[in-house]
Amino acid sequence: MSLAQFGFGIAVFAVPDYSAKLKRLLANPVALAWIGLYLLFMFGGFASQDMDYFLKEIRTKMPIWVMPAALAFMPVLSRRNHSLVLHFFVAGCIVAMLAGWYNAFTGNVVDRRDLSPLVSHIRLGLYLVLSLFILVRLIIPQNADLRFLPKGFYVALFIVLLFWLFYLKSFTAVIFFLILFPFTMLFLLLPRIGRNLRIGLFGVLGIGGMAIASYLIFSISQFYSYTPVDYASLPKHTALGNDYIHDSTLFTTENGNHIWIYLQFDEMRATWNKKSAIQYDSIDKKGNPIQATLIRYLASKNLTRDAEGVNALATDDIKHIENGIPNYLYAEAFNIKGRIYETLWEYEAYQGSGDPNGKSLSARIEMWKASISAIQKSPISGYGTGDVRHALESELHARDSKLLYHRQFGPHNQYLAVWLAIGFPGLCWMFFAFLLPLFSTKYKPSFLFYVLLGILVLSALNEDIFETQASVTFLAFAFHFLLMDQQTRCHAVTYNDT
Repeated sequence: MSLAQFGFGIAVFAVPDYSAKLKRLLANPVALAWIGLYLLFMFGGFASQDMDYFLKEIRTKMPIWVMPAALAFMPVLSRRNHSLVLHFFVAGCIVAMLAGWYNAFTGNVVDRRDLSPLVSHIRLGLYLVLSLFILVRLIIPQNADLRFLPKGFYVALFIVLLFWLFYLKSFTAVIFFLILFPFTMLFLLLPRIGRNLRIGLFGVLGIGGMAIASYLIFSISQFYSYTPVDYASLPKHTALGNDYIHDSTLFTTENGNHIWIYLQFDEMRATWNKKSAIQYDSIDKKGNPIQATLIRYLASKNLTRDAEGVNALATDDIKHIENGIPNYLYAEAFNIKGRIYETLWEYEAYQGSGDPNGKSLSARIEMWKASISAIQKSPISGYGTGDVRHALESELHARDSKLLYHRQFGPHNQYLAVWLAIGFPGLCWMFFAFLLPLFSTKYKPSFLFYVLLGILVLSALNEDIFETQASVTFLAFAFHFLLMDQQTRCHAVTYNDT
């Protein structure tokens, strides 16, 4: 990626006519606002004690100024060429999808993340969301001149990529799509349809929203519901005559079934060792004890935790347990309820033990708490661009957190990360840079820009979007490239009129 950025920079900056380029840049207030944001990160170095990390951060964040400056230097692209770039982006998502399909069909999938071997699982989900809206744009009749292939191809590709998005079970990306899609449909259709169709559109979207909300509420209520247990009436022996263990002090459930009853460890060990190459006293492919994964999986299917229960497992069930999947719902391809359960289980485990290690959501919560505590101690100036992780480490230590933290990641929230680095004024400037196109009369963004802005604003809630070069490069380029989309359209209209 560094080589690609370097080549792009050479192609843009090495071409003469710097006077015209500078005029285009100075006439682009959004590009100037992003360059200003980068300068604030630079100035944040004066407050940093860890200069090595500061220099690393500044290198990583370079696309924040390079991309807007380079795109501002460029002449306005024609609609056709602009569309061609978007086609290449969608093609890249197709390649990533095919790589995931290959892993799925060859059985090289232990975790859902293995379905995205070329790029981060979360990032691919966001790329797919943007690609889906690009395809919506190409399907719209008014944009026939932007297509390079028959309309039916784009419709089919939309269906395939939507299928892959849900198959990935990237919870973040699915939520973003469900939030952005209704607003996009309203944006596109309301100006073009009559009163009755508008009422129908609002009705369809309203019913869809209610259905999604009802599904979420039902799934959450099901997770917290359980079958009451009368411990006195539970059988004392297995079918083989061995004693059961029924632990009445633990109330953890899996799909509403109490986990710590109907336990016969010796039977489970002997039977499991006959059915699997991974021994009972070993670990699964995610590094967890097979015993723990097996017990939870059996409970999720309401099977007794003994020889009879293990013998009832199918071949696919054995593979799932070996792969570290503790609940059969997690393994179902399109069962979003399983993903909801997984998130709720992780949260409940964190609430019960206070241990956030090895769990994505709980680690984020712990980092958010530490970030807010640190911000309260220095809300205006922050801690400096290079000292964010040092401040987090100190705060976690002060809070006696159980999180094993060695400055390996940031707060997992870009708003908190910026506040920690360059203070509240820096946070305000970032919002200004993001939202300026919505309030400046110079810009009338296309709906694709709104979609990208939505992705950016939502992603910043649970990711450090400026902390990795892949993320910051994509967002900085896409933001300013899609902002050119409206300029391209206006340019094309003016050209045709003359």
